[in-house]
Amino acid sequence: MPTIPLETYPTAEAVDWPALWELIKAFLDTGQVSVIFLDERLQEHLYWAARWDGKTPEELAPIIHWPRKGKKWESIIQHARGHKGHIHVRLLCGPNEALCRPGRAETLERRGWVEPRPSAKDSRDGARARREAWLLSMRGVDSETGEDEP
Repeated sequence: MPTIPLETYPTAEAVDWPALWELIKAFLDTGQVSVIFLDERLQEHLYWAARWDGKTPEELAPIIHWPRKGKKWESIIQHARGHKGHIHVRLLCGPNEALCRPGRAETLERRGWVEPRPSAKDSRDGARARREAWLLSMRGVDSETGEDEP
């Protein structure tokens, strides 16, 4: 917040939660975020900032772990001890980073996601076709014939 001196340790009252939500939304819009660590006691503030921005609980479930218990790996924003005064953003492994763990495909598969923004190499290898087939299957359309399934 503008009235808080820069050298002050950030407490929940010192954070501009709508601005932090906008920053996190910008990170998420890249499609490259694997996980964001934030103490669970602070996630409630972020959750309500997102709700005030118009997000529904259903839209926030895969993003913010709070208010749920267990299975924290299903959400992007997860609890991590010591993350009370800052967030920690981890990016997905790049498609050509063989030593990076957990791998990009593994992270996306664990969340049940399809690659949101495939790399140029992935596109050439058919990621676009796989995404279109997935979208058709979500609509109940047979990708082979293009007809609605019974």
